[in-house]
Amino acid sequence: MRCCSVWSEMIPLILYLSTGLATAGLVVYNLSLVVWGAPTSPLEFISLVGSAGLIGAALVSRADRKRAGRIALCSMMMIWSFFAPAIVQSERALLTGRQLTVKAVKWKPSAAFINDTAGSSILTEADLKLLDEANLRGNIWGESSIVTGRGPSSEVLLLIRHPVTSKVELPQPKAGTVLYIQTEAGWRLWPEGAETLKRVIRLEPYKPDPTLPIPADKQANQTSVSIEQADGSTQGFGINWEAAR
Repeated sequence: MRCCSVWSEMIPLILYLSTGLATAGLVVYNLSLVVWGAPTSPLEFISLVGSAGLIGAALVSRADRKRAGRIALCSMMMIWSFFAPAIVQSERALLTGRQLTVKAVKWKPSAAFINDTAGSSILTEADLKLLDEANLRGNIWGESSIVTGRGPSSEVLLLIRHPVTSKVELPQPKAGTVLYIQTEAGWRLWPEGAETLKRVIRLEPYKPDPTLPIPADKQANQTSVSIEQADGSTQGFGINWEAAR
């Protein structure tokens, strides 16, 4: 009987302590994703306080089970203030996620079409056909690409004439392949009227970093490309610009 009594006293301690540590670990991991561009929420910090409260409830559970239960109840409400909407958001991300391929090439308009990426090109025959359908001529060279996300696939081909000087946000396609063409008047979408999502591809000039062994003037000639994911995080790559052709 004594053994059963001791075990019944240990159950709240084990339950509160394990739940507090597990939920705190999940939130800390989620916060660590900020280095990849994932957004943070005040609810995450409220949840961490709740996890600490559960650990505190575990410590007082053997001395005062009723008090520990009240602390645990308040703590769980704080924890679920974050986990409930997070679960909903995760499900939405699974349902609305897309696999997006983003390809970027540098482009200088001219009368003829010259493909300086031939031989090692990431451009497919379908990409080149789309360029022809858009009636684009010029010299294309230099290329970068990335594949992000999961789900139905789509593709964006960025034709960039020069480094951007301010932030640009281009809607991601809902399906198929689209071109975004940098012109003197802004960015042109082809095919025109293609369906897009609220998520964007973001182009920005690199922010000067005095710790890098690269002169500030050369850093200014670089472009950062980041792709917004269904869960709010971002993935991307950089484009380096050499002397004009």
